[in-house]
Amino acid sequence: EQAETFLSISGISQKQRYVYVNPTARWQSKFWIAPRWAALGDRLEAAGVRIVFGGSPGDLAHIEMIASAMRHTPAIAAGHLSLTASAALMKKAAAYVGVDTGPMHMAAMAGTPVVALFGPTHPERVGPYGMNNVVIQADGVECLCCRKRVCADSACMKGIDVETVYDRVMALIEKRQGAG
Repeated sequence: EQAETFLSISGISQKQRYVYVNPTARWQSKFWIAPRWAALGDRLEAAGVRIVFGGSPGDLAHIEMIASAMRHTPAIAAGHLSLTASAALMKKAAAYVGVDTGPMHMAAMAGTPVVALFGPTHPERVGPYGMNNVVIQADGVECLCCRKRVCADSACMKGIDVETVYDRVMALIEKRQGAG
C-alpha cells in the first residue's frame, strides 16, 4: 500500500514503466560517477521509462545531487519508505539498476531483472542470482575485483559508460515486456 501511494504521489501510473535505481553502496569504491547516473536517468526518462531512486535516509544527499543534475525530475523514494515498501517498488519495477549492494539482491529475489555495475567486487561470488540479470564491468582494467573499499582512481567504475548501461537496461525491459 505504501509503495502504491508513493507511485501515485510521484505521478507514476499503474501502466507506467519505471526503473528502480540504487546508486549508492557502503564502499566508496563501488560508486559509479554521479553525472553518469544523471545522464542514464535522463536517457531512460526521454525513452518513456520513469526513474525511481531508492536507498536509505543516509543516501538521500547523494541521490539529490544526482537528481539535481538531471533535466527530467525523477521520483525519489530513498529515505521515505520502509524496507518492505521498497521491496514492493522493486518487484513492480520494469528493471533494477544499481551497484553491488543488498538491494540488488532484493530485486533479484523479487524477480525483477537486474543490471548490476561491478568494479571492486567479484560478481561470480556476490553477483545477482537468477537468469534475467546482467552484470556490467569495465573492460581492460587490471585492478578489477581488487576488493578495496576506497580507491583514489576508480578506474573500474569510470570504465563503465552510460550507453552500455542504458542499452542493457532497455534490453531487459523489452525482454520482460515480450515475456509478459
